[in-house]
Amino acid sequence: MTADLYTLSSAYSQFFNSITKKLNQGFPVGDNPYQLFRMSSINVKLIIDNLPLSILPSDPTDLCPYLLESISNETDFPFFGARFLQPVHVKRGLK
Repeated sequence: MTADLYTLSSAYSQFFNSITKKLNQGFPVGDNPYQLFRMSSINVKLIIDNLPLSILPSDPTDLCPYLLESISNETDFPFFGARFLQPVHVKRGLK
């Protein structure tokens, strides 16, 4: 089954039982069968690790606009916000 980029997975939810059954029949995996397909979350959180602090703004309110341009240029991934995992600037520099 193929789908285009603009069709929501909910359009295929009526087929989840059949798809799972067909997978288990066509590709049996013994005592560990494929589980029923289900809708995935649309709220994905990503962590970008190991960026040099020298290139990042120290003010947390400047982080999102700073990263937005870079990430938008590289991917089509929708980007809605950014934050430091360590909010204290001094502590970030010590890690």
